[in-house]
Amino acid sequence: MPSLREVSENDFFVNLFLVPLNTVNSLTAETAQAAFDLIEYSGNGIQNEGIALYRVVGTHKDHLNCKSTVLMATKLKTSAVDIKCNDEDVVLLKVPHNDSIPYVEITYGNSLLNELELFGSRRHLTIQNNSGMDLHFEWFRDVHTDHAWDFIQNNKHETRKSRKVDVSAYFPVKVYKNDAGSVGSYIGSFTAEVYGHDRVAIVNLTVDGKPALRAISLVETPLKILATWFL
Repeated sequence: MPSLREVSENDFFVNLFLVPLNTVNSLTAETAQAAFDLIEYSGNGIQNEGIALYRVVGTHKDHLNCKSTVLMATKLKTSAVDIKCNDEDVVLLKVPHNDSIPYVEITYGNSLLNELELFGSRRHLTIQNNSGMDLHFEWFRDVHTDHAWDFIQNNKHETRKSRKVDVSAYFPVKVYKNDAGSVGSYIGSFTAEVYGHDRVAIVNLTVDGKPALRAISLVETPLKILATWFL
């Protein structure tokens, strides 16, 4: 018999808010793969006859990235919601939190030669979540594509690259609690200046007798405290 924790984890779903790509009404698995090298997300649930292509705009209705170019393909039936992204209708797909969902992220640019790194180079920042809780991270400024979201579970990490810069990249990052897979209350922010590849750990500790989270640089400026947030 499964434990209460196992039952709870098995029933933990994440909301995916999607914008259907109206230019493609129906795809075959072969077409989706050929056009975008995109594998169908099969999942479990009621399915439509054909595969539909979607832009993934977020996991929380109040924090949608309407300019997202993250694509996924699935036959699973979505639910209508009264939400629009830049006047485009948004639909909802609930997925188990531990599912692996194939996706493609498309990057658009105005200068191919610049993208080939004739000038400047990329920097990388890894966020390591050792906070004891699952957290959401919102990236700004020099992060590649200018804005990004990551849901990082406890004891997991994610890495983002920067746009091409000459010297250093600035990664301002906002941190939010997790609310059943969606973005919860705001905790605070930190900014990492990265010259090559830095790793920032989010750890929990006690400061002046109060529980707190702290963002600490581990590589380029070892053990430098970037921010402290009291819980």
